[in-house]
Amino acid sequence: MGVPFGFTEPNFDDGDDTDERLPRIPKDAWVRGMFLQEIVDEGRTRGVDLGGSFTAFHKYPLDQFMRLLQRGAHEIYPDLPFGRALYELGRVSYPNFAKSLAGKALFAVAAGSFRRFLELSTRGYEVTTGPAKVTTRFLSSTEAIVTYRQVWAYPATYQVGVAAGAMETTGVTGELRVQRLDLDQADLYIRWRRR
Repeated sequence: MGVPFGFTEPNFDDGDDTDERLPRIPKDAWVRGMFLQEIVDEGRTRGVDLGGSFTAFHKYPLDQFMRLLQRGAHEIYPDLPFGRALYELGRVSYPNFAKSLAGKALFAVAAGSFRRFLELSTRGYEVTTGPAKVTTRFLSSTEAIVTYRQVWAYPATYQVGVAAGAMETTGVTGELRVQRLDLDQADLYIRWRRR
């Protein structure tokens, strides 16, 4: 099967649209502290002090996460376009999450299977951010479409990076194509194979 109509390579040249997103984020939207801490830690490994310390399972306002993602993208990857920097932050997010206590508990049953990761990702989003809705529809044994709804953390760039990081961590390679629908909505087509 070929790439479904309407899906294209991710556009990593997108500019910083955080200020457009923030007013639209529901006031009760949240994210677990582990994801904020990952950005701070990634900055630290690259010699960038983003400050702050976050408790892994504590719920933080999503707009605080968005501002930290924005700052991290600009300061950790100053030579990359904003969208590409978000992708890179997402790409390191999955391996870091997989090493955390929550990640180990959630993905232990995945046993290194990318398909199983996709099956479990709906639950992963439910326990780590809200009110995000993420679903996966399998087209074949090695193809799927992941739908992101109410995912304000850059579904067409950062979340694509999260999927790429999961692919790397589970030992598969393949292609990622995206269909951006709105600031908080995108569909991601994934086709994979073992390396």
